[in-house]
Amino acid sequence: MKSENWTSQPVIPLEAAAWVKSIFEQMASMASLSACLRVLGAGVVAISISLFLFQNWDTGNDIQRYLLLLVQTVLLAGTGLLTAQVLKEYKGARVFLLLALVASIANFTILGALVYSTVQWDATLGTYPSFSLWQADSFVSVMWTLLMAIGALIPTVYIAFRALSRNSAAKLSAAFIGSCAMLLLPVREALPVSILVAIGTLLLLKTTQRMRVHDPRLGARQGVISRALLFVPLGIMAARGIYLYAADAVA
Repeated sequence: MKSENWTSQPVIPLEAAAWVKSIFEQMASMASLSACLRVLGAGVVAISISLFLFQNWDTGNDIQRYLLLLVQTVLLAGTGLLTAQVLKEYKGARVFLLLALVASIANFTILGALVYSTVQWDATLGTYPSFSLWQADSFVSVMWTLLMAIGALIPTVYIAFRALSRNSAAKLSAAFIGSCAMLLLPVREALPVSILVAIGTLLLLKTTQRMRVHDPRLGARQGVISRALLFVPLGIMAARGIYLYAADAVA
C-alpha cells in the first residue's frame, strides 16, 4: 500500500522542469539586459550634458572650465532626482547619482590641482604633465571656487548616498567628504603622501566597520559600493603622487 501511495503522487515531467528553468534563465538575462540598457542610457544622458556644457571649452581660464565640471556634477544629481520623482525609475536614478559621486571625486581632484598651483607644502615639481595642469590666477580666486564647490557638492553627495544607503547617508557623506578633502592638501612628495594615505585608510576602515555594525544593510551590494567609494580618493592621491614624481624624476 505504501508503494502504491508513493507512486500515485504527481511527478513533474522533465520537460516541465526544463521549461521552468528556461523561464528563470530568460528572466535573469532580461534583468541583466535591462541593467546594461539603464547604464547605457545614463551614459548617453551624461555625454549629452557634457557636449552641451563644454561647447566652448577652449575659451576662458581653468577656473571657468572647472565650474563647468561642477555644473555637470550637479546636473547629474538633478537628473537622478527627476528620474526618481517624475518617472519613478529608482534603479536608473541610482545610476545617475552614482555617476554624480564619481564626478564629485573628479571635482575634488581638480580642486586639489588648483590649490597646488598657488600653494605648495613641498618642493615644487619641475615637470608637470599638461593634462593634469590646472592653474589659478590667485589664492583668493581658488578659495572662492572652493567655497562654491563645497556648497554644491555637499548636498549632491548627501542626496546620492541617501539613495544608495539611506540609513547611513549622513555618516557616509561625512566620511566621503573627509576622504575627498585630502585631495586638496598641497603636497605631492611620496613620503608625506604615503603617511597621509595610510592614516586615512586606517581611519576609514575603522569608520566603515562601525557603520556596518550599526547598519547591516551596508553588507549588501549598494552598501559595498558606498563603502568602496570612500577609498577611491585615497587611491587617487597615492597614484597621483607616484605618477607625478616619477614623471619629474624621468624629466
